[in-house]
Amino acid sequence: MAELTVPTKGPSITAKRDGNCPMCRQPIHANVDFICEVPRLKAYLHTHCADGYIRTLAEHLEEDAA
Repeated sequence: MAELTVPTKGPSITAKRDGNCPMCRQPIHANVDFICEVPRLKAYLHTHCADGYIRTLAEHLEEDAA
């Protein structure tokens, strides 16, 4: 069984086109919103959504280790 690890996130960039964040389902606006890629999810998220996802996963992994 593969061991879970905290994912990495890419650098914050400006969105090139409109879309939706897969975490919060809010729109991503081209040339307005800052997004970053989380390679494990193979998706672009709002930077604050990616931070929350990574922080939550890290907390759960710490709880499991204790």
